[in-house]
Amino acid sequence: MRPTTLSGLLLVALGCAQLARADGGIFVGTTPCGAQVARFLGIPSGPKCEVVRWELSLAIDAKNDAPGPAVAQLEYGLDGQPLTKLKREFSWAAVNGTAERKEAQVVELKRANASLKLWRINDETLHLLDEKNQLLVGNGGSSYALSFAVAKQPEPSRANAPDSTYKLLPFASGANVYGVFEGRTPCEIAKVVNIATPAGCFKLKWRLTLFQDPKTKSPASYRLEGSLFPAGAREGALTPLSGTPFDAAAQVVRLELPAAQQASYVRGKSAEPIHLMRGDENVLFFLDNGGKLGLGNRDFNYVLNRRSR
Repeated sequence: MRPTTLSGLLLVALGCAQLARADGGIFVGTTPCGAQVARFLGIPSGPKCEVVRWELSLAIDAKNDAPGPAVAQLEYGLDGQPLTKLKREFSWAAVNGTAERKEAQVVELKRANASLKLWRINDETLHLLDEKNQLLVGNGGSSYALSFAVAKQPEPSRANAPDSTYKLLPFASGANVYGVFEGRTPCEIAKVVNIATPAGCFKLKWRLTLFQDPKTKSPASYRLEGSLFPAGAREGALTPLSGTPFDAAAQVVRLELPAAQQASYVRGKSAEPIHLMRGDENVLFFLDNGGKLGLGNRDFNYVLNRRSR
C-alpha cells in the first residue's frame, strides 16, 4: 500500500503547550533507572533504583545563542516509595546523528569524562539514547522521553484514582508478530481518540501487538489492549503514512478503527483511529490526528516500548 500523508487531517491538540526550544528550557519526565543513566548520573543501579524523575534545565547564552550550563534536579529510587533527591550540573552541546538518522539533532550532556545523548525529536520532546546512539528502550511503566515543562496543572489524587480493569489476551508470538509494545500515558490521549475515561483518571495502560505478513514482513494488522478497552481488545488494519508537521521523513502508522467497534462516543463523537510515529524498531510515539507529538508530564509520556520476553 502506498503511504499517504497526514496533511488534511484535523489537528486535535493533546494539550496547550507553550512555545519552546529544545536547546533552551526545562524538560521533565520519569525514566527507568537503567544502567547507562545511573552510571552517567553517578547513582546506584540495580533493584534499589527503579525510576529517575528529571527536571533538566538547558541554558543558552543570550548574547550568542551558545549552549550555557545544564542543571538536573533529580529524584531516584523505588517507584511508589520516598525518593532520594539529587542535583547534577553538566555542560552540553548540540550535535547530530542517531543510529538510524545521521541528520537528527541531538543534545549531548557532559559530566567529567562521561556523556549522555538525547535525540531532539522536536522543540518540545527529547529522548535518551544509548551508547550506540539508539533510543533507550523503556518498560511498561515508564519511557526515556522528557517533555518541555509547562505550567503545572492540578493532578488528580492517586488515592482516589479509579480502578482500571481490562482483559489481556495471551502474549502473542510467532512469525506473524512484528512486536509487542507496552507503556503508560497521561489520560489526555483519550480525548484525541474520543473515548471517555472515568473522573480521576491520571494514567492509561497500553499493550499493542503489531502483526505482519510472515513472508513479506509487510504490516498486516494490530491488536490494542489496555485501560481504554475494558471489554476486550480493539483489532483492525494498519495504514502506513509518511511525514509529520515537524519531520517530513517520519514513518507513521494509523491503527484503523474497526467498523464493529465504533460504538464508543464522547459528546456524540465517534471514536477515532490512533496514530503512532516510529522512533526506531523498539520505540513508538503517539501522535494526535494532525501529526503533533503529545506533550507528556512529570510522570508519563506518550511512548510505547517494545517488550522483550
